[in-house]
Parts: sequence; structure tokens; C-alpha cells
Amino acid sequence: MKKPLSRRQFIHGVGGLSLALPFMPSLLAPGTSNAAPNTIPKRFVALCTFDGYYQSVYYPTANANNQFSSDVFYKSLNDIDGPISEVFGPEFDAFRSKMNIYRGLDIPGSTGHSRANMLCAAAREVFGDDNPVDPVGTSKSIDVLLAKSSNFYKSIPQFSALRGQEPSYNYSQSFDKDANNKTICLPYDTNPKDMFQQVFGNRIADPGVAAQFNAKKVKLGDLLLANYKTLMGHRRISSEDKVTLDNFVTQLQDLNSRINSSPTILSCSTPTLRTLSSGYWDLMTEQDRANHFSNYIDTMVSAMACDLTRISVISMRLHGHDHALSHADPNNRGNQLQYLANTKKISAVYTELARKMDAYKEIDGSSMLDNSILYWGSEDAVGGAHTCMSMPAVSLGSAGGALKTGYYVDYRTRPFVPHPDQDTGMGRSYTQLLITFMRSLGLQPSDYLTSGDGGGFGSFNKNSSYSNGHYLAYEKFRNDVLPFVA
Repeated sequence: MKKPLSRRQFIHGVGGLSLALPFMPSLLAPGTSNAAPNTIPKRFVALCTFDGYYQSVYYPTANANNQFSSDVFYKSLNDIDGPISEVFGPEFDAFRSKMNIYRGLDIPGSTGHSRANMLCAAAREVFGDDNPVDPVGTSKSIDVLLAKSSNFYKSIPQFSALRGQEPSYNYSQSFDKDANNKTICLPYDTNPKDMFQQVFGNRIADPGVAAQFNAKKVKLGDLLLANYKTLMGHRRISSEDKVTLDNFVTQLQDLNSRINSSPTILSCSTPTLRTLSSGYWDLMTEQDRANHFSNYIDTMVSAMACDLTRISVISMRLHGHDHALSHADPNNRGNQLQYLANTKKISAVYTELARKMDAYKEIDGSSMLDNSILYWGSEDAVGGAHTCMSMPAVSLGSAGGALKTGYYVDYRTRPFVPHPDQDTGMGRSYTQLLITFMRSLGLQPSDYLTSGDGGGFGSFNKNSSYSNGHYLAYEKFRNDVLPFVA
């Protein structure tokens, strides 16, 4: 008689190596407690960038000419002829119905390189991991709030969140509070092989066993084949769980081929890192850099598919080594073309995340992307003045239908009230976007309202000097979800 599997299932290989399997409810023993919920899990994935954007090429040139309310206008992305914008080119066409572009979401009073803006809406300058400014009211970031909420995680998975970045720019955009209520920056992995080893790697501690394992040059097929056939032939496995298991093995095979150039996988030791004399990745080729982020993506998507985590964050520098470009004239066409060349490297990471999340199918036929929020934002709105009017924000996925998608939504007040350092109209609070994401993913106000400046989540300077009282009318909405999309 075949023994039913436990709630947490493993494939065991040579030398005691173990890999966590995706949850397969049909193989649980009858009456097993702590079974997975019937609902399909929601995930949050963020691509964090820096330095702001050239808004003249970021937003659609087509006007959001459909009026939802006095200060909310929208346009269906499917009604925009040609590319959505110069930033959102043809590579985004397949995702138009699953995508939102948001405009007119402000963090009044925020200036400088405010690392706490994108995920905290904190309006505070937080510089390096080793020297964070700790103002009163710095919020916890939403990846942290999600990870700590029982409304998001009914039980904490193996990894509450995965976070990775390039090795050249060591700035975290994820923040928590320590026991003394001091702001702390959470560390990010800087090498995707380390993350892979942590998530899918072996648990072998004995160096002798490790050496024996490596000497055998065990391939993925050797490790998985017998266990895979046993599980697929189990008399109780459902057709849905067969699809889950098959997806898992396929993804792991692809992940292995990307992480390692040789067929040997799951090394028992930490991979040797390439030495960079400057501490940046200037010595890498462009293909190396692309592969660096692809390895993060494959590890994260596979981990989420196996329900080892439901939160992933990638931090990526927009202008690479040329920070000066963010301070250049955004209306100069030469600058715009260089900016677009750099930004396409980031949009390639974002669309790769989208494609791979969309390719993973849940048991009801929907995709991982459909049940997630995949967010791309920045610490600043524009680089030159480091202002935060119309924070760049795009999301993919509806969190299982909680968000209305497929729109360019403009929240700027009409007629436009321009910011003195930026040719754009002022709008409403950016906090509403992050709250919309959190509520769509299941959080309740009690999960986040105490993480901010005392008036609710994040920061909202209603008396910002340049606003001439513009934001006073929006203070009462700062803790609401955004109109139209939620």
C-alpha cells in the first residue's frame, strides 16, 4: 500500500539532497490538517527602480479622455493605436488587457533619493543599507506588511519573501521596524545563484557526502526521474496535481539550464562569485547582466509556483553607471533616446517576469499573473528635480479579479494645476495606490494604517509649500483605495 504524502512533500535524491515539491492536495492522507485552502494563492511581485523617468516618453500620448468622475479620467489600452508609449512598446501588446498605467499619484513634499517612496510612500530620504535615515513616520514597506499579515499568509511558507538586486547598487527599498521601532533596511541577495541555492539547493552538511555527490555529477533527470514516475503513477493523484507536478519539473529543468552551464545541478557548495574590482558589475557583458536578472526571475517564479513564497522583489538601477542622465534635459531628443535604450533593459526584465508568470497555469486555467500584482515603479517621478509628482507606476495582473485592468488612468486634477519644477498637473496621494494593492491582496486597514506618519499609511504632506492648498481636499482620501480600478 502506498503511503500518503505529508503536507510538505519532498523529492529526495543522492546523498540526502531534498527539494520541496509543490502542494498536491490529492496525495494527502485523509483527514490531514493544515491543508492548502481551496482559493488560488495571490502573489505580490515588485520591480523597483531608481532616479525617476522621462515623463514625455513614459506616458501614452493619447489622452485619457473618458471621464469617471470630476478628477478621474481613463482610456482603454486596447483603444490606443500603435505602441502604448515609447517606453511601453510592442512587447507590452500581449498584456494590454491585464495592465494598468497610473498617472497623477503624488508624494507631496518628497525630494531627493527617497528609497522609501516606492514601497512605503514615506516621503523620506533613506540612502544606504548601512545608513538609513530614521524619521518619525517611515512606513514599513508593503512587501513587509504583506509578509506579516495573517490575511495574506494564513501560515508562513518556507520563505516569507525573496529579494534580489544587481551587485553594483546596494540600496534596499524594503523596510521594517526593529524592537526599538527603529527603521531597518532589509537585505537583498546580490547573486541569483545564492538565492537558487537557498530555495532549491541541497541540505547536505557533511562535506564528505557533498564531495561524493559532486563526484557523481548527478544530473537533474537522475535525481527526479524515479520520484517523478512514482508520484505520477500514484493511484490517488488527481489530474490537476499531475499538471502541477509536470509544471514543477519542467520549470526546474529550465531553471537548472540557465543557472549552470554544465548539466550538473544543485551543487553542495556555494557557487564562487565573479570578482568585480570596482564592486559594480562593469566587468560583466550585457548578456551577463541580462542572465543575472533572468536567473532571479526563474528562481522566484519557480518558488512561487511551488508555494515556497508569495512575495518577490527585484531592485534594478535605471540608468546603470550613468546617473547623470537622470539629471539631463528630458526634452532633448538625444537624451531621450539614451534614456529609452537604458529603460528597455528594465522593461525586458518586467515583461520576462510577466511572460513567465502568465505561462504558469493554475488548476482553474487562470495564470499566476492573473492572480497576482506585478508592479513596476521608482523612487522618484523625475530625476532632474527629484520630485514625486505623478510617480511612475504600472501594474500587471488583477489579483484574482480584485482590480479592474486594461487602462491608462489619469488622476490629475482638471484643469491641470502644474508643479513649479515639473510640467505636470498635481493629483492625489500615491498612498492610495499601495493601499489598493494591499486591499486587493487581502489586507485589512488594521494591517497597515499604523505604519505611517500618524494620519494613516505612508506620508502625505497636505501643506507642501508649492501646492497652494491643492492637497487639502485629498487628505480625507489618502487611506482609501483608488477610484475606478478598485
